Amino acid sequence: MVYEKIPIVDTARWCGLVLDSRTLRRREVEASCPFCGDHGKGKYHLSLNTVTDQFRCNLCGVRGNSVSLYARLNGVSNKQAFQELRKGTNVYPICTNFLRGLDATKLSIAGHMYFIPKTYMEKVDIFEDFITLLGGLNRNNTPLMVNSFYIIDDEKQRGKMTEEFYAAVKKEIATYQERCDYLIQSGSQSPAVMDRWVLKVRGLEEKKKHYEQVLQRELDGLDDEFNTLKFLAQELQVRANSIRFQKAA
Repeated sequence: MVYEKIPIVDTARWCGLVLDSRTLRRREVEASCPFCGDHGKGKYHLSLNTVTDQFRCNLCGVRGNSVSLYARLNGVSNKQAFQELRKGTNVYPICTNFLRGLDATKLSIAGHMYFIPKTYMEKVDIFEDFITLLGGLNRNNTPLMVNSFYIIDDEKQRGKMTEEFYAAVKKEIATYQERCDYLIQSGSQSPAVMDRWVLKVRGLEEKKKHYEQVLQRELDGLDDEFNTLKFLAQELQVRANSIRFQKAA
């Protein structure tokens, strides 16, 4: 049986956990715990063992490995978490998260092409510099190339981008529904993880509002799907609040 190593520290970074930089050279790296309520600034209760690639919280007691950490924080099964971690490279999740922060909408044509509202052009420049830097460090001798260009802002182009938005966001909604439903059906007992997905749903709604301004039209073609997603998010919020109330009682 071949063991495939998935570094716990890299996984924690991909999941957006805050690491204590003073411990990065130690066998056990300290990080903020997303599962307990005490995860404010300077709170590092989660221990990441770089030898065994396991984690444990010294406060709430939760423990597991790289796969279970990713699975719990992203609302997926361990099998899917392993597949996503295995597919990802050291920088793939970073690029994905950066693009999400730009409200990027992937175009349906082949390749990695995205529509990004012009309000993010300064950050696009930073992203291009980052990809160029990675190209110089690539060990596979495969060039990494990135380029950006302006799209003419007219009614015809906005119509095309509306179609692209519907196609892309429909996939996002389906993924969010699947993961929210998984947390509900699996009986998740982590309010922090449920809160995380409630915020993701709200973020998707904000993205829709932003694109309505950019495209100068109401994007009501996915109202039914959004209503279902918001219902699941409300259910997660109720469950998270109920668990907190029971623990406080």
